[in-house]
Amino acid sequence: MRIPLRAELHKQLRQRGSLFWGFAAVPAFSTLAALVLELAVPSTAGLAAAVHPLRAALRAVSLAGNPVAQLFYALGGAAFFTVEYRHATWRLIVPRAGRGALFGAKALGFCLFAALSLLLLLAGELAVTLAVALARRLAVADAPPATLAHLGLACAVSLAELVALGGTAALLAVATRSPLGTLLPVFLISLFAASAEAVLNLTGDALAAIPLPTFAADAVRSWIAATPDAPGASAAAAAVGAAVLALWSLATYGLAAFLFARQDLARE
Repeated sequence: MRIPLRAELHKQLRQRGSLFWGFAAVPAFSTLAALVLELAVPSTAGLAAAVHPLRAALRAVSLAGNPVAQLFYALGGAAFFTVEYRHATWRLIVPRAGRGALFGAKALGFCLFAALSLLLLLAGELAVTLAVALARRLAVADAPPATLAHLGLACAVSLAELVALGGTAALLAVATRSPLGTLLPVFLISLFAASAEAVLNLTGDALAAIPLPTFAADAVRSWIAATPDAPGASAAAAAVGAAVLALWSLATYGLAAFLFARQDLARE
């Protein structure tokens, strides 16, 4: 089965406004905020004697789990998966390729844009941190858990969380055929999870007990950030969290593809 990924990306790139707000707004705001905060710190000797680029990068990529950031990513997912419903063009596209290939191109395209957004987040944070260090002649110092291995794991977790968000958006898009019907539930699920986590004060292994992507990703992040002085989630809880993220993505994308394959698109 040939997946028409190039055609899908070409089509999505014509939605410049939706793509910017969905995938570039969070990295742009994060980089600007990091620059403002770094410049706001006085360069007095001893007050900011060193910078911690890996620690800053770990903090930046964890923004993928923030409910406000996920509102923007939900906007990107809604734009990605509902554009044909909105313009009633499925009836023109479906005869040219199999539905499985069309849906696969959409899912893969969303994952690529999510990965690019995380890369921009990471690059922007590192560029600001290192530029400030160079300009002020500050030392660069990092210590565990701020290591390259931990940063790689954090990036993988954030990407898995965004992929799971995309699966939820895909399922809602097929079920509702509406951008608003896709955007709002995705955001509300994220907001509910973040609020419940704060109100119930869920930490460590308790995060892995609730099978939602936000809790699962935070359980893995808690394990990554654990130190002897501040123990986080156990390795078993992190494994459960990773499994929840994988199963959520498989279930949502799989069910969305199943419904899409049987959907009447003669008038869409």
